[in-house]
Amino acid sequence: MYKYRPEQFLDINYGAAKILSRLQKFYLGSLIVFLAISFLGGFLWFLGVQAGQVILGINIAYFASSLRIVKPDQVGALIVLGYSISSLQRGLHFAPFFISDFPTEPLPVIEEEFPGEPERVWHEDAPIPTIPEINRFGKMVPYYVYPVRVTTGRPDYGNEGGGASTGNPLDIQGTVEPVFFVRFQVKSHEYLEKFIPNIGTLYEVVRQIQDTMVRVLTSQFSQRTIQKIIEDIDQINTELQKKIEEITGDWGIEVRDAYIKTVGLSHTLNTALRDVGVEKTKALATIIAAEAEKKKLIEEGTGNAKARELLLQGEGAGIKSIADALQIQQGEVMELIRTKAAQDALKEIDHLNMFTGNMQGLPGLFGLADALKNRGTSE
Repeated sequence: MYKYRPEQFLDINYGAAKILSRLQKFYLGSLIVFLAISFLGGFLWFLGVQAGQVILGINIAYFASSLRIVKPDQVGALIVLGYSISSLQRGLHFAPFFISDFPTEPLPVIEEEFPGEPERVWHEDAPIPTIPEINRFGKMVPYYVYPVRVTTGRPDYGNEGGGASTGNPLDIQGTVEPVFFVRFQVKSHEYLEKFIPNIGTLYEVVRQIQDTMVRVLTSQFSQRTIQKIIEDIDQINTELQKKIEEITGDWGIEVRDAYIKTVGLSHTLNTALRDVGVEKTKALATIIAAEAEKKKLIEEGTGNAKARELLLQGEGAGIKSIADALQIQQGEVMELIRTKAAQDALKEIDHLNMFTGNMQGLPGLFGLADALKNRGTSE
């Protein structure tokens, strides 16, 4: 169990007081020197020595040029002759010109997108234009940057038996162009003690974070196919932030988050995936059209068969009616129809009326029936 020790509390406060007194002593000493030189110059001027005016003017100009301002959204530090004096908060401060450094950094959360803003990433095959610019960290850098390209793993990565692809068009090995973010903030209370001696500038923070993120993504992506990367994106982001926090632990910054914005498929792969979708849509449309044509033919065939069935039923009923009326067998009626005489006689009969039971044309058939009976008798 933790045991409270009064001396530990006193040590902490003594250290804080020591840092505070260091800045106060420096300001007090600087003020004494300024006043001493000003008094000397003023005294010589009073005595009529021309150099007194020069000394007094140079002293006042030096003091004025040594005044610096830390803005409300900044943290600063005072380093004199290579010795750290103190961290500085917003306000007016005295930093002796020429013999001191007065670094400042922004306090708000900083967001960096890698490899760069979308309009600055060069995806063309042509050589990259050499257009320099000064970035927000005061460094001369190229305006255009190349994308980060990482090769993914095989579908059978890590499988001793040699796993097979799932058939998903993204379950393949390929080259992707990931875009990733980091958000961090400088800790004001650790700016002088950790940030300046361990990393120095925000430009160096961003550069080393980018190198680390590329290394982590290369390692993670090489173990997965493109499809698996998309499925495991949260797991990869967790590993990414963990690594960033490890390397920045003593930099005096707080990493808010680090994550992959997009996997970034290449233009060629995007085009291929688009074509896969188009071809699948075309195939589906072909299947639908074939099914529709099949259904049409089935329905047409069913309708034709039904019509034929009804026609045959009508013909059978008509033949039966004729046979009953003539008092002969239905086969004999068919014989009558097949004979030329019957065909000639049938030309004078209304075909529709005959099959609907109208007996207006039956006298001709009675004559044909008598002729048929007589022929049978003579034979």
